[in-house]
Amino acid sequence: MDCRSGSVEAVAQALATVPQVATVEHMAGGRDLLITAFVPGLGELSALLLGTIAVLPGVTATRAGIATRLYGEGSRWRLRVLTAGQGEQLRTAAAPPPRSGTAVPLDGTDRALLPELSRDGRASAVALGRAVGLSAPTVRRRVGRLIADHDLALRCEVARELTEWPVSATLWASVPAERLPEAVRVLLTLPEVRLCSSVTGPQNLLFTVWLHTVADVQRLETQLGERLPQLVLRDRSVVLRQTKLMGRLLDTRGRVTGVVPVDPWAGSHSAGA
Repeated sequence: MDCRSGSVEAVAQALATVPQVATVEHMAGGRDLLITAFVPGLGELSALLLGTIAVLPGVTATRAGIATRLYGEGSRWRLRVLTAGQGEQLRTAAAPPPRSGTAVPLDGTDRALLPELSRDGRASAVALGRAVGLSAPTVRRRVGRLIADHDLALRCEVARELTEWPVSATLWASVPAERLPEAVRVLLTLPEVRLCSSVTGPQNLLFTVWLHTVADVQRLETQLGERLPQLVLRDRSVVLRQTKLMGRLLDTRGRVTGVVPVDPWAGSHSAGA
């Protein structure tokens, strides 16, 4: 989205309070703000854009792209500071429980439980049960099922300036439809790529990277040109600051100052519905 001069910070802070808005980023190049939102459907997306976002003082334009398929996201990304043995031990310990038959559709209780998990992923089953009116054993069973069905992903974030990857950027590209699977396979092998998704709009592929320096944006583009000649980069933006990341409110150094739980169904769900 684009904002009137001098209003970007106020708009970012207002967006950070919206439960459907998971991430708010101040960008350099092509747009003032880039947000990631989770909603149940297209009607809810329209309501969010027209009834909540477009009416914010200072917002001058919005452009929406819908993720049609998510190939990789932050929970799969690694800092690459562990040894091979440590990495294998982590993968074994974090392996989700096996699927048990057909995935179960989310019900109202699930939709109430997920924002509570977003609020505090370390909360005990007793505390979660108290919040949504369930027993602790029932919470444990439901959380296990949500993880097994990939309705819930576990991830641990870190302030980027504390790592060797202090720069984040988002790139938009066009790839012929028949070459998209190949392009995705290559992108997901690159250590810089955190998120990769097909999207609607003028470009059909979006991916987010963490880099060592701003100059690495050019290096990465050169590397992509060599390995994926069918991929044409159309746009790129570097993150200047993250105001909100997956529900966490951040200060200018990337440290957590609060939380607004991610809730795609905000205002519409009720336990047992």
